[in-house]
Amino acid sequence: MGYNIVLKHIYNTTKGLTIKLILKLFILLLLSVSLIFLYWWRNQTIDFSKKMPTQLIHNSTIINSSSNDYIKIKKLLAKYKDNWRNTLASYVPKDTYSNVAKDSYFNINISEKAIIINYKDENNKLHQLIRDIP
Repeated sequence: MGYNIVLKHIYNTTKGLTIKLILKLFILLLLSVSLIFLYWWRNQTIDFSKKMPTQLIHNSTIINSSSNDYIKIKKLLAKYKDNWRNTLASYVPKDTYSNVAKDSYFNINISEKAIIINYKDENNKLHQLIRDIP
């Protein structure tokens, strides 16, 4: 009889511990996912006008840094250097400008409501960022 009481006590104690452990793990998982979400979709300040290559290709035409189109894009990127955020979506190319040099990657996609930039950083890692145009 005493043996059954001890078993019931152990069962009830471990049952409570298991629920508490599952709850703690769930809270830890929720917190981790929230932090990753906040980090990934944070707003970033990047001055892409300083990262622009000296030549871009637009509609099979090479645009030099002295052309009006290049200067307009550079001013646009200088004006909108805040509120860039990472994005996983793929965007339909609208008005695209790509890097001429094959050793680096820099692509600008300008739509009616957003600027999307794809580029490789110093560590050769690809990034895609978007910024809404008001």
